Amino acid sequence: MFSRLLKNVFLLLTIISLINCSGNKNKWTLTTDDTKLTIGINDSSELYVSELANPKTGWNWTEKPSVFPFVNKIEIKNKVYNLNWVFQNAVTDLSEGKKVTLNFITEKPALTLQSVWQARPGNGPVHHSMFITNKNNDTIVIYQQSSFNLNLSNAEIGSKSINLWYFSDNANKPDTIGTYKLPVTTDFIRTIKSTSPSGCWNGGQDFVPYAVLDVNGKYGIYIGMEWSNIITEVAGAGKEKLTGIQLQSGFFADFKTNVFPGETFEVPPGFVGAYSGDIDDAGNSLRKYLFNYNIPEVLRADTTYPKVAWNMIHITAKKWCKWFPEEKKYYPALKQLSLLGFEDAAIEINWWDQKSPRNAETVDWSRGMRAASDSAHKAGLNLTLYWNQNNNLNQQEGIANQIDDAVFLYRNYDIDVYRTDETAGPLINGRNGGKNRAQFKSDSSYWATKGFYKVLDSLQTIIPNFKWENCACGSPIYDFGAMKRSIRIQSSDMYKSIQTRMAFYDASYIFPPMQIEGFVSGIANFPDTAIFPEQYDKKLMFRSASMGAACWLPVGPEGFPGHVAPWTEEQKQDIKKAVYTYKTRIRPLIRTANVYHIFPRPDGIHWDGIEYFDPASRKGVVYIFKPNINDTEPTPGLKKIVPLLNDTSNYIKLKGLDPNQNYRLTFEDGTNKEAVLKGSELLEKGIEITLHNGTTSELMFIEHAEK
Repeated sequence: MFSRLLKNVFLLLTIISLINCSGNKNKWTLTTDDTKLTIGINDSSELYVSELANPKTGWNWTEKPSVFPFVNKIEIKNKVYNLNWVFQNAVTDLSEGKKVTLNFITEKPALTLQSVWQARPGNGPVHHSMFITNKNNDTIVIYQQSSFNLNLSNAEIGSKSINLWYFSDNANKPDTIGTYKLPVTTDFIRTIKSTSPSGCWNGGQDFVPYAVLDVNGKYGIYIGMEWSNIITEVAGAGKEKLTGIQLQSGFFADFKTNVFPGETFEVPPGFVGAYSGDIDDAGNSLRKYLFNYNIPEVLRADTTYPKVAWNMIHITAKKWCKWFPEEKKYYPALKQLSLLGFEDAAIEINWWDQKSPRNAETVDWSRGMRAASDSAHKAGLNLTLYWNQNNNLNQQEGIANQIDDAVFLYRNYDIDVYRTDETAGPLINGRNGGKNRAQFKSDSSYWATKGFYKVLDSLQTIIPNFKWENCACGSPIYDFGAMKRSIRIQSSDMYKSIQTRMAFYDASYIFPPMQIEGFVSGIANFPDTAIFPEQYDKKLMFRSASMGAACWLPVGPEGFPGHVAPWTEEQKQDIKKAVYTYKTRIRPLIRTANVYHIFPRPDGIHWDGIEYFDPASRKGVVYIFKPNINDTEPTPGLKKIVPLLNDTSNYIKLKGLDPNQNYRLTFEDGTNKEAVLKGSELLEKGIEITLHNGTTSELMFIEHAEK
C-alpha cells in the first residue's frame, strides 16, 4: 500500500532532474506519436537540433545537426554589448509527456535564457518557447530572437520533390489562390507575413502563421506560431541541386524592444512537427494535438459545441443593410430562431450609443441588454454580445478598462459569449512612445498582443465559463494563440457562400473545423447593398455557413420590406431540417473526424466541398456544391478555364476509408440513389454523383455496411 502511494505521488508531482553534464550526454530526445526531435548542446555551448523525423518514415530532416542561434547583442544606454551564451544545466519534467528546459547565462551583461521544449502524449508536434530575463540594474534594448531557426539538410534532399504549403487568412478581401503550393528549389525564397502592421483594412496580403514542407505527398514537417505579426521564411540552398533548406520563424528583422531590470521577455512560442502521408494527413495529425492541448476546455468537454449560431445584424437592422440593430425587431426574431432550432443569437456592433457598454439604455434598446439576454435564455438560446472599445492595450490602464468592460457585460447583462473585433485598431498596429509599454514601432504590436492575451486570460479566471468569439476584422488574428482562447473565429469578412467556402477550405487544412465560423448573409458587405442570388437558396446558404462552426446572418424569415421577400414555408422547413441534421449527424463529425480536401478549392466553376470521415465510428459526410458553369460568374480574378465535361455529374473519390470495408452512401436531399460500395472502389474510382437544377448542393452520408 505504502509503495503504491509513493508511486502515485511520484506520478503526480513534477519529476525534475538537474543535469550538469558534458560531451555526448548533453542530448535529449522528445517524441510524440508522429514527431521525434533530438536536441543537444555542443562544446561551444550552442543549442542544436540533430533529429527531426516522423518515426514511421525515419527520414531525418536534420541529418547534419542544425545550430539554433540566440540573440547576440543588446543595448544599454545606447551602448551595444555582444552576448556570449553559456549552457548551465537542463531540467527534465516528465509529468505530462516530456519537457526539457535548457538554461543559459551570459554574465556581462547579465542575462538568462531558457529554451523550453515539450512533447505531449498523443499525436502532434513538439512545442518550443523561450524566455530571456534581464538581470542588470538598467533597462536593456533586445533585438530579434527567432522562435525557430533550422537548417534542414539530408544527403538525399536533392533527389526529393519538396513543396512549400502555406495558407491565406482571407480576411476582408478575396484571395484567388488561398492555398499556396510552391516547389522548393535551390534559388527559392519565400517570406510569409502573418498579420502585418498595415492592418486588415489597409490592403496587403496576410497568411496564417503556419507552413508545411511536403515530400512527394508522402511525408513532411510543419511549423506553426502562437502569435500573429510575425514572419516565416523558407529558402532553398545549393548550386546545381538542392542541398538544404533554411526554415526560420519569428519576429520581423527590425524588431527591438525594451526589457526592464528583472523583467522576463517572452519570445513568441510555436511548434514543429513531422508527419507521414499527404498534406491532409499533416492537418489531421495536428488537429488531434490542437484538440487536446490548444482549444478552450469548453469545446473539449461540451459535445453540443459548435453551437448553431445566428448573427442578427441583418434580421434586427433599423434600415436596409445598415449595421445598427434595434430592439423591436429582436424579440420577434428570437422566436423565429428558436423555432428553427438555432442555439446562439448574436447582437452585433452599434447596439450602444456611448463609449461604454454601461450607457446602453437607449431609445433603440430601451429595455436594455439584460432583458435581451433573459429573453434569449428563455427561448433556449445563448446570447453572444459584440463589444469593441479599442482600448489602448499597450498600457495597463487600457488593459484594466478592457477587462472591466467585459466583466460588466457578463455580470450585468448575463451574456454567454464575448465577441470582439480587436484588430480594428490597437491590436494590429499597437501604439508606441510616451506612456505606452512599446517604445518602438517594431514592438508596438508585440506588447498590444501581450496586453490582449492578458485580458482574455484574466477574464477566463474572473468569469465562470467565459467564452470569447474572435471576430478579428474578418480573421487577421488567425494564429494558434488566438485559437487557444476562442470558441470560434470568423473566417472571413466576405459574405457570399462561395467566399465563405473558400475561407473554410484554406483554414481547414490547419485548424479544428469546430472553431472555423462560417459567415454567410447573401447580402454584400457595407457600403454595397446588393443582394446575392443565393439569398433565395436558403439551404445552400446554410450549408456553406455550416461546414465548420455553423453561423449565418441573413435577413430572417419575415424578410425585409422593399428588399427581401418573406421566406416560403418550404424554405423554413428546409432550414429547420438542415439545422436538425447538423446537430444530430454532422456536429459529431465536425468535432473529431478527419478532414479531407477531395475537391478543388472553390472557384465558382468546378464542383467543391469537403469530406469528413471518422475511422472510429466509421461514419462520415461529404459536403457537395455544384455551380452552374453556364451562367455562374466566376470569382473575381479567375477566368473561365476548361469546364467540366458534364455539368450535371461528377466522379467523387473519397479518402480515409478502409479499402476492405463496405460503405453505405445516402443522400440528404435524395438526389441520388442509396449505394453500397467497397472502400477500395470509393478510394480508387469514386462514385458518380448527379445533380441538376443549376447551382445546388447536397450532403452525402457515409456509414459502414456489413457485407
